[in-house]
Amino acid sequence: MERYFGEIRQVWKRKKSETKVKCRYHRKGGVDMSGINDWILCYIDEHIEEELTVTGIAEEAGYSPSYLSRNFKNEMGIALKDYVTRRKLVKASEKIISGYRVIDAALLYGWETHAGFTKAFKKEFGFGPSFLKVMLNGIRDIGGRSLKQISRRQPRNKGHSK
Repeated sequence: MERYFGEIRQVWKRKKSETKVKCRYHRKGGVDMSGINDWILCYIDEHIEEELTVTGIAEEAGYSPSYLSRNFKNEMGIALKDYVTRRKLVKASEKIISGYRVIDAALLYGWETHAGFTKAFKKEFGFGPSFLKVMLNGIRDIGGRSLKQISRRQPRNKGHSK
């Protein structure tokens, strides 16, 4: 997952440090273009469990969908629609990791079927959401420890015991 969002996180951190971002600011009639991508990122995160379309986001921001999409892609290096899908998949994977059933996470973030969600998840990450659950259960079965505890575990003494 990291490889997909590394660049976006870097741009986001840079943008966040350059300007104070207020996610909840909104004025009807449009958002100042100098902070539009910051506003879009915040808007998406605030409304991630809702249906998000380029047209809907553009309408809220007060710009045309094509202008907003073009500006976002030029600045962020990813299409707005693809970014929304990735954010929803990442959020859904976080829910799955926290114990949600795959179908519940899928429905929460707007997929209508388990198959559709699995297909999108597999396309994005290279493995299905069920495999994510299997990996987590495997880690828990190692000894019920968290990843931090596993990484701190002392290596076994391979010498002869007396």
